[in-house]
Amino acid sequence: MRSVTLTAIAALSLGMAGAQAASITGTVTGPDGKPFRAAFVQARNADSKITVSVLSGNDGKYHIEDLAGGTYGIQIRAPGYQADAKSDVKLGPNDRTFKAYVLLYHHALPNFYFHTTTAYDILRHYGVELGKRDFMGQMPG
Repeated sequence: MRSVTLTAIAALSLGMAGAQAASITGTVTGPDGKPFRAAFVQARNADSKITVSVLSGNDGKYHIEDLAGGTYGIQIRAPGYQADAKSDVKLGPNDRTFKAYVLLYHHALPNFYFHTTTAYDILRHYGVELGKRDFMGQMPG
């Protein structure tokens, strides 16, 4: 039986929500070393036993995202080919620490102003008489 080869790269994508979403990307190649399309790629968490499956693209590449931290076993399958597996792909923990000013200026305040502005716009759209002073407040002095 012929075999296909799996190349996996574990990556961490940092999100602004405070949690860290892990992802696994890689390329499936055939016996000739060329990209293998439509291979069935599975990532199984060793602790929770949760399995996520994707198909490799036309270029042989695959991307599995939004994974919890932990150790994963990766397996690929394709009709007419011997299954290939890679174990112990370790992804980082699902925790993230922030410095207070980073959280405040890059997450909390932009979200506050976005939602305040959106609420103001919705109220204006439905005919509530609001003006600039209602949005900004009274000027000091």
